Amino acid sequence: MTEASPVTHVGFLNPALYRPDSIGHPLAQTDCRVLATSNLDTSSSPDELTEVASGQPGELVMRGPQFMLGYWKEPQATAAVLRDGWYWSGDIVTRDREGFYRVVDRRKEMIKYKGFAVAPAEVEGVLLEHPAVKECGVVGRANSDAGEIPVAFVALRDGFAESRKLEQELCVFVADRLMPFVNGFGSTQPLVAVLARQPVEPEQIALYASPYLWTRDFPRPLERVVY
Repeated sequence: MTEASPVTHVGFLNPALYRPDSIGHPLAQTDCRVLATSNLDTSSSPDELTEVASGQPGELVMRGPQFMLGYWKEPQATAAVLRDGWYWSGDIVTRDREGFYRVVDRRKEMIKYKGFAVAPAEVEGVLLEHPAVKECGVVGRANSDAGEIPVAFVALRDGFAESRKLEQELCVFVADRLMPFVNGFGSTQPLVAVLARQPVEPEQIALYASPYLWTRDFPRPLERVVY
């Protein structure tokens, strides 16, 4: 992380403490908070805010002697991430009972469904467990009732054909494995799955996604999509 010159956490080579899926423990003199993203008052100091429970996702907020003073000649950008000596990373992480941190998403990519923050990576992880799904990406689509709803773009494995039946099967598959507010529709309307055997083109995603979209691990690399 450039803003931290550049290290905030370190892992361990000791087999008993080796966690390859984790960014490790904070460096000495580095304070960390994991704050809930729903109804978060960013004007308050992290010292005044309640952290999420162990294992629950939240935004990683840090302070320490290695952090920058600000972005060069960018006061607005600096004010957006540095407040009261704390750096708001925008990374969504979990922290387990042993103090290991894991990055699970980015705050800007979080889907706001009826006040709940839904991590696209969480929905993608469930979809990738289905035998028909080769690759997938989940983004938010504007919705007048919910604010945003998750939309999945799916590339199928060989031997599976796009169909309404498979789309419904994927919706149920996600709904059965996630809490009702996470799957985006509760019990009345499941996740919208847009199926595609071939890699999805940027213009197709632009029809469904927010005006600005950074994609992750999709069938083909995409540039920033701007209307």
